[in-house]
Amino acid sequence: MRILLLILWSLANLSCSQKIENQQAVTQTAPQQEFEPTVYQLINFFNKKDFEGINQYIHKDIGLFIVYNASTSPTMRRIEELKN
Repeated sequence: MRILLLILWSLANLSCSQKIENQQAVTQTAPQQEFEPTVYQLINFFNKKDFEGINQYIHKDIGLFIVYNASTSPTMRRIEELKN
């Protein structure tokens, strides 16, 4: 369950940051207004197992990193897209 929440949180942050990068002036309230609906949309994609919908939130150059063991030497895996 923690991994699912970490994935959702990471994807939501990436989607919000991609929209902000192209704007010249950013206010503090803009990311907070977009964060919650994005999380709900990602949860719906996970429930429906709609991997195409989820993949639209993964940054093409960076990918998605999943941390399996958050300790002094974390185990991470980079994912470029989720597949069925």
